[in-house]
Amino acid sequence: MKTLIQDVVKLREAIDNTKGRFFTIFFLKRNGELRKMTCRTGVKKGLKGDNGVGVLRAKPSNENLVSVFEMQVNGYRSFDLERVVSFKCGDVEIGGVK
Repeated sequence: MKTLIQDVVKLREAIDNTKGRFFTIFFLKRNGELRKMTCRTGVKKGLKGDNGVGVLRAKPSNENLVSVFEMQVNGYRSFDLERVVSFKCGDVEIGGVK
């Protein structure tokens, strides 16, 4: 089994520091399957809400969920920080899957 990233705070900071740039993560889905996703944060396209800013339909039950825009499917997805195996953005790399 792949090793999960233990420092969720460091991972969240790394994602926040992407400032909308693309990054790649590998994470374990709930069924145990390893998944690769190239995505970015901060995308507002297609969201509905006040002044076109966009709002979540429901508050996430898990504070470690991160919502992102995945380019391959042209849609919004989310992942749990506690299930991330690897993160890479530019020269910043956390974890070990390539």
